[in-house]
Amino acid sequence: SLYLSRNRISYIQNGTLTMLIKLTSLDLSNNLLTELEPFYNSMQVMNLFNNKLTYLFPYDAYYIEFLDLSGNDLTEISEFMSKNNIHMS
Repeated sequence: SLYLSRNRISYIQNGTLTMLIKLTSLDLSNNLLTELEPFYNSMQVMNLFNNKLTYLFPYDAYYIEFLDLSGNDLTEISEFMSKNNIHMS
């Protein structure tokens, strides 16, 4: 697990999250992110609550079980969100 909540993060360099291949839980809540690159690993839990996201790139959602996107400014949600194995709040 990686907890980076409340750090005023506004940008994550491309490739950073992809390198964390064993990461299963990521908490980036309460930051200033406007976008998040697609990455492919074994992520099960993603907390992106209360950022400034307007768009979320498509992800390989095979492992994702919980995704919190509340408190963002999303105008478009990609296809993976409709998969049955994802519970969003």
